[in-house]
Order: sequence, then structure tokens, then C-alpha cells
Amino acid sequence: MMTGVILAGGQNRRMNGEIKGLLPFGGEKVVERQVRIMKTICDEIILVTNHPRPFLPVFGNAIRIITDFFKTGGPLSGMHAAFSLAKHQELWVVACDMPFISPKAARLMQQHRREKGCDAVVPVLKNKLYPLNAVYHQSCAPSITMMLQQQNGQLEDLLHYLNWAAVTESFFNHHGLDLSFVIDFNTFDEYNQLLQLEERKDKNNRSKRLAEGS
Repeated sequence: MMTGVILAGGQNRRMNGEIKGLLPFGGEKVVERQVRIMKTICDEIILVTNHPRPFLPVFGNAIRIITDFFKTGGPLSGMHAAFSLAKHQELWVVACDMPFISPKAARLMQQHRREKGCDAVVPVLKNKLYPLNAVYHQSCAPSITMMLQQQNGQLEDLLHYLNWAAVTESFFNHHGLDLSFVIDFNTFDEYNQLLQLEERKDKNNRSKRLAEGS
């Protein structure tokens, strides 16, 4: 099993201060959806936020809600907190604004990491890195701590210190996965686009079920 980690930091300035993870999505909040999906392959879920109060009524004690030790390192601070307290050696780390995360993609990245014997497996899709939808090993923790002690919170810089493997479009396409699992949103326009995408996905799934039942 892995530890699932949801990073729910950020100022949400382009969302007028709205907490992205608590926005509704398909009948539940984005983070509720993420937790439900993660629980299919993770027996421990950690949500990292410096503002836990809004999340407590949603989850109670169903998941672990923790805060950063380093307060100014952005996502890297959240990863440090999660790595410090996680009970498993492997962590599936995602941002709280990714409603289409995929347990199949995470499991494939976990298997790939084990085959390669590397510290992390990170999607690189259309030449863009997605370090906040990736699988990491606890061996990354010393490098994360070192960077934060040096006041370097640049997440992509972490990869300079790791033995990591990239997984590209062809890797996921080979296993029948589309790439929507990495899509996030930073504005209300992007959020509304993802709501529309969810409606289309639901419609397609219903059509497939009807076709299979006929």
C-alpha cells in the first residue's frame, strides 16, 4: 500500500480566496472525491494545509490532517510534513485542485518506480513536468529537508537531487489511460471547464453501460 498525500496549501488568489479543494464537483467536494479515489489503493490519506479548520467538518478523523513545519516553502513544505509522518515508504502526492486523479496511473507509477529502483516517478506530458501528481519514495526526504533548510522551495529543483524517472504520454497511452488525470484548475473559468468535462465523462460512461447491457 501507499500513503496518499493531498497538498491543500496556496493562497487561491485567482479564485478570490475560495479554497479550491472544497469546491463542489460531481456531487461531492474536490477533496472528498480525491480521498475516495485514493482509498482504492492507499490505506493512509494525509491532507496537508496550514488552515485545517475548514477541512475538519468534512473529514473529521477519517483522514490525517496536518500542517507544515516549514511555513514558507510552498508545496515542498507540504511534502516535507507528509514525508515526516507517513507510515509507508511510498507516497502518491497530488495537489488539491486535480479532480481527475487516477489510481491506475498511480499504481503504474508505483510499479515503474520499483522496477527502476528510483526515488520518484513523475509524469512528463507534452514536455511539461507534473511533480504534484507523482509517486515518491521516502528516500526523497533528506533532499526535501535540505532544500527547505536552504530556503529553496522550488519544487522542480528537487528533481536535481533525486534519481527519478519520467513517464510520458506513450507510457500511459499504452495502458489505456487518457491524460486528464493531471488536469488542475487555477481560475473559475478553468474550474467550470472541468465541470463540463466531468459531465461529458459521465454521459460517455452512461452510454457505455447502456451499450454493454443491451
